[in-house]
Amino acid sequence: MNSIYAVILGDLVGQPYESKLKENVAIKDNVIIYNDRARITDDSIMTIAACEYLIQQSSEKSIEYFFKKHALENVGCGFGSGFKKWINTPLGTIGNSWGNGSIMRISPFILLKDLKGLCDSINTSHSHIISLKAAMNLYELYHQPKKKEELFQIEQFEKMELKSDITLSTVYKVFNNTKSTHEAIKLAVSLGGDTDTIASIVAGLSAYHYNDITEKDIAYVNSKLTQSQKEIILNFTSMYNN
Repeated sequence: MNSIYAVILGDLVGQPYESKLKENVAIKDNVIIYNDRARITDDSIMTIAACEYLIQQSSEKSIEYFFKKHALENVGCGFGSGFKKWINTPLGTIGNSWGNGSIMRISPFILLKDLKGLCDSINTSHSHIISLKAAMNLYELYHQPKKKEELFQIEQFEKMELKSDITLSTVYKVFNNTKSTHEAIKLAVSLGGDTDTIASIVAGLSAYHYNDITEKDIAYVNSKLTQSQKEIILNFTSMYNN
């Protein structure tokens, strides 16, 4: 199962298109999957942080520690202003954001069916009822069968929308309107707005259900990561598959 690679693939595909709105968004069939200029963003960084936390739980260091460690090491990777302020606060400082940063980093907990860890990850920088509900709804989307023949009309974004519940609603619609991880990524990107985050979340969800991430996808993702990041993902994937 390669859902973590899918999460990062979605982030990479969406990153060059982020913030485009309405007429300026890409046509779905023209979205580039393998882009030499693409780079990972906070979506991937925080997902990798969660993976390392789960690998090293015996260290007794909190998920907050790993979030802040990875964020401070990669501060130029697209973190929002509120999150940047939070990562410079003392350990134990709780943020109450309803932003979609709460759900773009939780796939490792979902894969391990670790509800406590999932909630702990939310109750760091995003301790808000909207964030918690969105996280639980995403957990359910992973672990329940995909609904058949439930198609939706999806509008392109007219403004940047960062709320976690609206992001998850879009993810749900994209997932139900597509039949492969690549198709889901392309549709998510063609909507514009927060393309990297939406594509990242829906890619992880789709890959979990379709198991269709290829060796080419994995090689491309690895080409964008540091050696340390690659090792964390490989170790997490080995732990999860066991």
